[in-house]
Amino acid sequence: MSAWDDFGNSVLEFFRDDPLTVTYIQTTGGTQNYETGEYVPTTVETPCQAIMLDLTRNMSGYSTKFGLLITYGDKEAWILPPERGDKYGVPLVITPGTDKIVVGLVTYTVVAMTEINPTGSSAVVYNMMLRR
Repeated sequence: MSAWDDFGNSVLEFFRDDPLTVTYIQTTGGTQNYETGEYVPTTVETPCQAIMLDLTRNMSGYSTKFGLLITYGDKEAWILPPERGDKYGVPLVITPGTDKIVVGLVTYTVVAMTEINPTGSSAVVYNMMLRR
């Protein structure tokens, strides 16, 4: 067993110990209603396990410069890819700026995303910056 397998198993164990279920809402195209002239986007909702943290300017290195990247109320989310927790789960195709995450009754927009994927095969966890 390699160090990478140990890391992946540790991440899965952590998500199993303290699960928080969120809904990932992905906007994928849409249809045009020609009678009303409205564009209706198509959304796909995927339940995921997550860990939510508060973001502070100190965490980003911008503690002395007000209002650069992180604003008050921003959150950091560690999302377990659906295919890691469930063998029938569909991988996420994340589009920052349009995709959303619903936690309880609060909806956040994905501002930035990094994928923790050192092997290049599939992501172990997604790290996302969220904003209301």
